[in-house]
Amino acid sequence: MSMPRARTRSEAYVYMDLVPCPCGENEFAPDVDVLDPEPPRVLRYVGECPRCGRSREFVFELAEPPAAPPTGYVLGYGDEPSTIIDAGQWLLVAEMCRRVLEQVADSGESLTASQVPAVHDTVLLAAAAVDEIRKFLPAGAEELPADAFWTEQGRAVRSVAGELLRPDELAAARARRWAAVAEFEALYGIDEDDDADDEPSSARGDVNFR
Repeated sequence: MSMPRARTRSEAYVYMDLVPCPCGENEFAPDVDVLDPEPPRVLRYVGECPRCGRSREFVFELAEPPAAPPTGYVLGYGDEPSTIIDAGQWLLVAEMCRRVLEQVADSGESLTASQVPAVHDTVLLAAAAVDEIRKFLPAGAEELPADAFWTEQGRAVRSVAGELLRPDELAAARARRWAAVAEFEALYGIDEDDDADDEPSSARGDVNFR
């Protein structure tokens, strides 16, 4: 069996989140070892399940980034679709993020400065996951091909997704979610050029996370 190929470390973490421990626990905070530093690098993520204590391990080949990688949050460079997470699983990720963000918005509570980074990551993932679904769509196609859903989990999502996987709905969802990213970053004063030590402000406002 070939080694899973992650395009970015961010994609590797999403993949691990989709593969629970046999006990059902999804939480996993692994240590990272570089098994092969030469391109393509090989990374090993290893740690214990916080629920049952089982030792868990994931090994990935990490794709080389382009010579001039884009700034900002990236799950996969360019138009290349994932080979480890299928279209249905990306929709699952996008919708799980949306539900979390709606719960945050519906709580009516302001985010503290310490909460903002984690919520910001979720806002970004909710948008970027939709981009990843669209990478499986051939130019001019009216639907995603069957081979874009190769996992049992992804096929199960496809069977109940309905219009969420239509190309026009995906395009609309992409526009809404990246608009939500911009709104969130403006609301909390987040800028890519800010120093890592700068704390985001706490604030309260309405952001559409649909």
